[in-house]
Amino acid sequence: MKNDIPLLLLLILIATLGSCCFASQKCDLGPRNFSTFKILDQDGKNLLSGASKKYNGDSIQAYSLSGTDTVKHSCQIGPNAYDPPANDSFLAIEYDDRLFTTVFLVFDAKDKDTLQLIKIEGGDKCCRKYFYPVPVSFNLQPVQQGENGVFTIVKKL
Repeated sequence: MKNDIPLLLLLILIATLGSCCFASQKCDLGPRNFSTFKILDQDGKNLLSGASKKYNGDSIQAYSLSGTDTVKHSCQIGPNAYDPPANDSFLAIEYDDRLFTTVFLVFDAKDKDTLQLIKIEGGDKCCRKYFYPVPVSFNLQPVQQGENGVFTIVKKL
């Protein structure tokens, strides 16, 4: 029995050191609740900047419905950090934490569209589960994810 104690302590030490649940272990908390989009016309021209600009970034709104309540999501126009020296040519939407699966996009008073999202589950054995949204369709047309996680929306004008 005395000889078993050092072996037992060694096994406990190995199990503890091999555990990912130490304070020094970083949890993978997954992506944040946002998506970045390029908004293009059928010819591939950017509708947020340049000569083909059609939409004013300050007027774009995103919202979801929760019963009779309207829940706004944060919209921002700006450069993509992965694509310098891009100007204000990308739309970033930070979704409400409730992770709705339908987001309505209002580009201007006459132009309203629907973005469908799915919830992806992440997490690991040591950290909490989390969910994050992934755009899958825009007006029932598939949304393509390109380089660096930027999604492309093609608007039919």
